[in-house]
Amino acid sequence: MRSNLRRCLPLLALAVLGLTAACDDGGTPAAAPTAITSLSPSAVPSSAAAPAPSASPKVDKGFITAGGYGPYKIGLALAKADADKLVTKKQSAAGCPGWVAGFGSGAYADVAVVFYNGELLWFSTDGKSHQTAAGAKVGAKLADVKAMYAGAKELPGPNGEKALSVNSGKNTLFFRFTKAGVLQGIEAGSAETLEFRYTEGEGC
Repeated sequence: MRSNLRRCLPLLALAVLGLTAACDDGGTPAAAPTAITSLSPSAVPSSAAAPAPSASPKVDKGFITAGGYGPYKIGLALAKADADKLVTKKQSAAGCPGWVAGFGSGAYADVAVVFYNGELLWFSTDGKSHQTAAGAKVGAKLADVKAMYAGAKELPGPNGEKALSVNSGKNTLFFRFTKAGVLQGIEAGSAETLEFRYTEGEGC
């Protein structure tokens, strides 16, 4: 499997409105790197005299797990995601057939989602409103996340950064840290894909 992954390395760069890719010929693509956007602050009423808008119902997003987040379960069919309007800003890469990337919708609008051959392969976010059941969220310290996940595998990054991978079957919770040891992004999905991207240096 690993040899197949090395043969074709798509470089998907997710942006607010665009995506580019490059791919070697043949084989199964290894992974799609992530660049995640943040949501803009919601608008504030301009007039104090205007009636206060009714509060929007709070969405229970649940927790990020190795196998999914809310409606975004690893293996989710792209056709169903489209039917349920779960993916926005969807784009594909002509050089790498089978890959489709985009963003979630609603409360998950700052979660990047990546599909391969019609199924959700992995997702990622740098949004501070998302967290795991153990309490890990963007901004947490490396030592604190290690304490939350005692069995996590620590991986060295190409430029002195570190990551933690918490495997659960074929999937993983994957935490990316800055050189200073601050959690900057959470990924989840195929363990082989996410670990390969990180250790081999593919990605943004």
